[in-house]
Amino acid sequence: MLAIIGYSLKFLVRKTRIDRKFKILRFQNYWHYILSGEILDFPRIDGEPSLIEFTWVDIIVNSGSRTILYSGFLEEYNLTNTGNGLENIIISNFSRKVIYSDKKSYSRFYKISGDFLIIPASKIENIDITYYEIDDII
Repeated sequence: MLAIIGYSLKFLVRKTRIDRKFKILRFQNYWHYILSGEILDFPRIDGEPSLIEFTWVDIIVNSGSRTILYSGFLEEYNLTNTGNGLENIIISNFSRKVIYSDKKSYSRFYKISGDFLIIPASKIENIDITYYEIDDII
């Protein structure tokens, strides 16, 4: 019976979107709000999540002795089973660029063939997220 009540309350909170207005009702894992664009519905953040057509990400990854920037469309993401972290990010239409610490060095983007790139969260240094509406690019 408690499980049914808990599930019903969760459904009600998500359906009415009050978790976006009141921090105490939010998931512990904030990644869902950020990557889905629901963060744009938070009280102190401007934006409208329903207007998002697609999300573009620039992800910096450490790969051994190199730092690589991957850019592409956010397709999917997986959260950890513990509920407090990000497992991985899946991007499409992606390219990569090696970043050098020497500012005189030049590196260009290289398109990578493949349908999807799965980046483990443990390799991610930082993420730049841009939400787009179709009107933004026309």
